[in-house]
Amino acid sequence: MKRSVLAATLFAALLAASPATAELKTASFRADSAYPLPEGRFELGLFGPLRYGLSERVELSAYPLYFFVIPNISAKYALMASGPFQVATRHSLVYPTLLLGLVSREGTGGILQPTTNAPHILALTNEALITRALGANHSTTLKLGISVAPRFGGGDAPGTELETIDLPLIYARTAAYHSFATARAGIAFAGKIAGPFAYTVDADYFFMPEMDGSFAFEHATMLSWHASDDFLVQAGYTLVFGEYPFGTQLHVLPMIDLKWGF
Repeated sequence: MKRSVLAATLFAALLAASPATAELKTASFRADSAYPLPEGRFELGLFGPLRYGLSERVELSAYPLYFFVIPNISAKYALMASGPFQVATRHSLVYPTLLLGLVSREGTGGILQPTTNAPHILALTNEALITRALGANHSTTLKLGISVAPRFGGGDAPGTELETIDLPLIYARTAAYHSFATARAGIAFAGKIAGPFAYTVDADYFFMPEMDGSFAFEHATMLSWHASDDFLVQAGYTLVFGEYPFGTQLHVLPMIDLKWGF
């Protein structure tokens, strides 16, 4: 992992040292890229975040449906463009303690032991996004990130400590709550197929030191129908292959989403 991070850092430094000959690009319905939303535009997904183009360089986002049980906010900042490349950083802050308390129960909705005394957690994720245009209608994005989650308080007595949440899509994203840090590297492709139809394909690898399950790999493919410039329907799947405390497992989950822009 050290070599890949060093290579990405050197690559970004070379881009920064080269003349910024291209203007910054913006893009609608492209959350996982270095392109921010156009200034003044809102986008909302049925299951995705609410995004807002604050300025030509800054995009803010949050999950409003979950905000009162898991306060969260994210900011993307477009750093520079050089030729076909554009570089951005994304920074996310989540306070999951309220939600962890709600799922510490018996019966329906119970994921953790009812005796769990969840600590106060501030989960911070910092990512670098490097997007390269591939012609007029396609692009690829390299993603590199690290997550840390300082903890304050909570129970240490047997039966009250915070357990891992051993569920697909959740285990890797909450692993930082139990270790010094976790890292993520990925690549995404997006573009048009024909007419109103488009695609996104991505793959992400999670590295989780100090965990019983030390890795997770995720791959997703989504097909989109752009009914208009302000509405699309997405459908596809996510494949999760990971090592959990109880062994290695493979899951395939169907995905669907509706997105609006205004």
